[in-house]
Amino acid sequence: MRTSGTRMLHLSLSPTGQRATAHLKLEGATCLMTQPSNSAQGRVAQIASAEEVTMQISPTIVAVIVVAALIVIAVVVLLRERKRKTDLKRRFGTEYERAVRERGSEREARATLEAREKRVEKFNIRELSRTERDRYAEQWRTVQSRFVDDPKGAVIEADETVASLMTVRGYPISDFEQRAADLSVDHPDVVQNYRAAHEIAVRHRQGRASTEDLRQAMIYYRSLFEDLLDGRKPGGVREVA
Repeated sequence: MRTSGTRMLHLSLSPTGQRATAHLKLEGATCLMTQPSNSAQGRVAQIASAEEVTMQISPTIVAVIVVAALIVIAVVVLLRERKRKTDLKRRFGTEYERAVRERGSEREARATLEAREKRVEKFNIRELSRTERDRYAEQWRTVQSRFVDDPKGAVIEADETVASLMTVRGYPISDFEQRAADLSVDHPDVVQNYRAAHEIAVRHRQGRASTEDLRQAMIYYRSLFEDLLDGRKPGGVREVA
């Protein structure tokens, strides 16, 4: 090995393929390094072979990873859908089945009920103060006692009392169907009673409701009224006879 000054490196392979020669020039001095070409060629061959294997395996590995990822995503989505279905059925009860019948499919029903939840989340629903609770309890006692002498007037007043209580609790003023839909989110067990009572009230206005129908309407209204009154029964009131 000989060295001198300039910083240049030159690598050449002999035509015979027996030896590889590298010239390193450092500041005018030349460093000559030699090593067997077989070693260099062997390493080159190994690198080329590794690259060839990599090129052959990579597409397969990528495909397997993609398929596995898609399967995982599908499973996660399926489990999430099942959980959401279970949660909605637990929250809405019979209202869930009603939505399925009306919308024609569970997917559409879930979308409808989820839209209700999002709508009601924006409301400022609040509990009644003690004064408000006492006032509405007294008002209901008056309405119910009126049923004996004026069942028709009592049913109309019961409907108005429930609507007023809903407004005070924070439900917006809207048409009946929207009010019922809003109520179904937090009061799913009694919203059917509300619909049944309202239907009787409509028939009553058309002169097609019997006294027994009106009595049943009062029972329906009362179940919702108690639920809206923070689940507390107005004291001193007996069931409609």
